[in-house]
Amino acid sequence: MLRFITNQPSLLSLLHFECHRDWSLTPTLPTNVERVDERDVASEYVLVHCAQHKHKTCKHEKSVWMWSSGIRRKFFSNTNPGHTSATQMARPYHSTTPPIQLPAQGKPLGTVIFLHGLGDTGYGWLGAAEMMQRVAPSVKFVLPTAPNRPVTLNGGMMMPAWYDIKGLSEDRLSEDFEGLTQTKDEITRLIEEEVQSGTPTNKIIVGGFSQGGASAMYAGFTYPKKLAGLVLLSCYLPNGAEFAKNLREENKTTKFLMCHGEEDAMVSYNNGQRSYNKLKELGLEGQFLSYPDMGHSVSQEEIADVLEYIVNTLNEAKL
Repeated sequence: MLRFITNQPSLLSLLHFECHRDWSLTPTLPTNVERVDERDVASEYVLVHCAQHKHKTCKHEKSVWMWSSGIRRKFFSNTNPGHTSATQMARPYHSTTPPIQLPAQGKPLGTVIFLHGLGDTGYGWLGAAEMMQRVAPSVKFVLPTAPNRPVTLNGGMMMPAWYDIKGLSEDRLSEDFEGLTQTKDEITRLIEEEVQSGTPTNKIIVGGFSQGGASAMYAGFTYPKKLAGLVLLSCYLPNGAEFAKNLREENKTTKFLMCHGEEDAMVSYNNGQRSYNKLKELGLEGQFLSYPDMGHSVSQEEIADVLEYIVNTLNEAKL
């Protein structure tokens, strides 16, 4: 989750996003950043100042990175972001963007379904998935995009989100999240699609980053059939009481991998550890890997660890 803020009164805003990339914005609107017009909005492009590209203005497809209230936000329709109605918050939201799929090459080893963080899309993880598939071409990757929904934390702004987030409380174990059950149903649907295409559930890994990791954790361990594993990056256990109540015996022996940066300022390292300890208290089996000097992002070392876990786990799964 990232905080974007400007120091110009006319552009003042505080928005929160979850992304694994290293984004940074200058404190004032730079002269080389254009304003987003209707054409850019329709084509789902926005202009940002990106540290990953040496602070050059660049376009990123399927992204929601916006400057502030002075620039048209592509996920607004005619709704004032500060006045989201109760009807809007309660209604079901469905993604109209089909998942990105990277088919396995040769004899399939298994499938990884991976969920992005708040405000991101499946495209945000396409590069990482392609990189891992070059090493493990027999693994299929499915990268869904969350539906657009109002997020209370961002003043009701419409953006890709697996569920609503009302605040940045440290204790996420007891917070009730809007849409979490609906997201669980969506993950179940994606799993069943893989089963229908010939991949058994014990050859399927579910994972995600930040909010996507929390969703994967909840949906994976409450799924009624045995899964191969779970990859949980920079995330937390949402709604611990409901999780414990709905935990299924079928996946109590499913080994998971949790990874967290020690310098994470958005989902604290302590929060990640507490969530891991709660999972262990419930009798679940897994590993927690720490990354010094890493914030709310990923590193090459972490991707290598994830890839090793994926390949080993799918190889060990029996048909």
